[in-house]
Amino acid sequence: MAGRRPSESTSSPTPVTRRAGARRRLLLSLLLGFLMLEGGLHILLGNFAQSKVLLRSEDPEICLELKPEAQELYTGWRARVAPSHMLINSYGIRGPELNISGHEEKLRVIILGDSFTFGQGVDYAESYPARVGAELSKLGIDAEVLNFGVPGHSTPQSLAFARAKAAPLKPDVVLLSVFANDLSPAESYCVYGRGGSALTAWLLRNCYSFRLGYFLASPLIFGQVDPSDYAELGTPESRFRRAISDLEELGREQDFLVGVVLLTDREMFLEDRYCPGCTPAHDLLEGSQVKRFDLGGTWRDMQEDIPRFFIIGDDHLGSEGNRLVGRTLAEQLSSWQALRDRVAQTNQP
Repeated sequence: MAGRRPSESTSSPTPVTRRAGARRRLLLSLLLGFLMLEGGLHILLGNFAQSKVLLRSEDPEICLELKPEAQELYTGWRARVAPSHMLINSYGIRGPELNISGHEEKLRVIILGDSFTFGQGVDYAESYPARVGAELSKLGIDAEVLNFGVPGHSTPQSLAFARAKAAPLKPDVVLLSVFANDLSPAESYCVYGRGGSALTAWLLRNCYSFRLGYFLASPLIFGQVDPSDYAELGTPESRFRRAISDLEELGREQDFLVGVVLLTDREMFLEDRYCPGCTPAHDLLEGSQVKRFDLGGTWRDMQEDIPRFFIIGDDHLGSEGNRLVGRTLAEQLSSWQALRDRVAQTNQP
């Protein structure tokens, strides 16, 4: 009997076929692994929504502005936290719509600052500028307190923002809030609008795996400033002093009171985590006539109970922290004689 010829269906795969199959399995495994990682990080990480309410300003000195009428639900900067609402009005600041010219019967107070002033991680009514307004009312001062905090701003950007957006509102008082990282050497990167491409921004907002890598690599990427920047812009300390001086001059020109709110104590300006090599703002204000509101004592008190006053995993003030800062600042404001004189003028028939 003649032997049967093996059919093609029983023949062994060729080496080329085996390699192609292995590559497909590897790619499928990598894809599934990526999707599993992305899904897990989606549960663990916040949605980075503060970036969704920001836009690059046409004025490079302002650098960042808030998108008018933007509305976003915020679930955290790094770790996922309890959700809060970010609502931006048509004027481009956080809070309800403004009656731009109708504040003659009450004091108009504007508070400039960064994400701590903006109230990242809490609803608008819980942010400390809103708490200042509520506490001033309890102390018998009828004031409209406007939140001009913009995440990412430091002192020079806040000054530029004050010129462009605060001065036209004819405020009675402008307060500049200063946090420890406002004197960071990397602040100059914001002035020139550096910070990555549109693709990088999109990946940070939408790809949790990319964001994790960004966070892990950021200590190696940021904080390194080209010394030539100092020749052109000045050191962070000189920019800070110049901005304070310019804000005082703007106040004299526009007839509003100027104050500086020191949100943290001196020691925090010396911590490498926030401001490597920085000179405390308290020292830089020596010799200046600007009114200072030093909340360093309140900051130290809050450090004694981090879970109560801060949002764990987000490095920002929680509701209780904002409430305490708002109450303390309102009490200091109410004892400021220049402000009380302005209140009396505002209430004159």
